[in-house]
Amino acid sequence: MKEPQINYFYDDIAGQHVKLAYRDWGSEESQLPCLICAHGITHNSRIFDVAATQLRTDFRVICPDAPGRGRSEWLSRKLRYNYETYISNTHKLLKEID
Repeated sequence: MKEPQINYFYDDIAGQHVKLAYRDWGSEESQLPCLICAHGITHNSRIFDVAATQLRTDFRVICPDAPGRGRSEWLSRKLRYNYETYISNTHKLLKEID
């Protein structure tokens, strides 16, 4: 299985500059449609390795790590782990991958 490229982007969450990771199973130059696979609360982006390996021929597969998971940094305050934060992260990721 060919490993994906691991990329990073930043989001400002309640004054904390957080480094977030995502696995890119494709290429920025690809003309394939983009598929984003978001894991659940207790997982990380690696849960999609098998699926992404198979889907990468038809899609550019992007698998982000939520804050505190996988290769993403932890948040300094527990109360920041909420839908507002995850939505903000997703918006930043979409801008990052264009």
